[in-house]
Amino acid sequence: MPETFSEQEQAALAVYEQLSRDPNFEDRPVWADAFSAGIFDQRSLGSPVLDVGCGSGRFITVLEQLQVPRQCYFGVDPSSGQIALARRLHPGYKFEIGSLYDVGARYPSRFGAFACNAVLMHLPRERLPVALRSLRASLMEGAVGMVAALHGTGQAPSPKGVSLTLYEVDELTRCFESAGFEADFYTETGYMAMGSVRAI
Repeated sequence: MPETFSEQEQAALAVYEQLSRDPNFEDRPVWADAFSAGIFDQRSLGSPVLDVGCGSGRFITVLEQLQVPRQCYFGVDPSSGQIALARRLHPGYKFEIGSLYDVGARYPSRFGAFACNAVLMHLPRERLPVALRSLRASLMEGAVGMVAALHGTGQAPSPKGVSLTLYEVDELTRCFESAGFEADFYTETGYMAMGSVRAI
């Protein structure tokens, strides 16, 4: 476990390690919606795609529907259990243990598209800027991506007892723009903030 993880992030990581041993975990819904198709357009289909916080690789089903080639996919997650599960469930796809905080240093300017779903809720609010700068450093100029974050203010407990960070649409927009993105966020069903972003 990286020493740089906060108490909140360590608690979340412990939950995902436990979930990787749950045989029903893969049956839970993917956090994505139809607007993904407008983000991962023809410009990004042949580019390397980063799935940051990939978990067991559930977003692969969305990318397959969008005809993103298997060899373009690259999943990163800090949970060794989730990465092991992803490799077992999705042979032929590439996965590595890593976090949002180190993708910029490990893979500078490598990706032309990305997905960041249900990840930001596990970050302490004050650490969001450094995480987004790392993400931006991993992307080519013009890279496109989708972000799904919990919408609201402050913190909220999860059913597993982990504290989750909620974000207002305006806050997310400001933070992404400060990190070198153009960003367009809206709320989905009241509890999700969905964003289409582009690295500039």
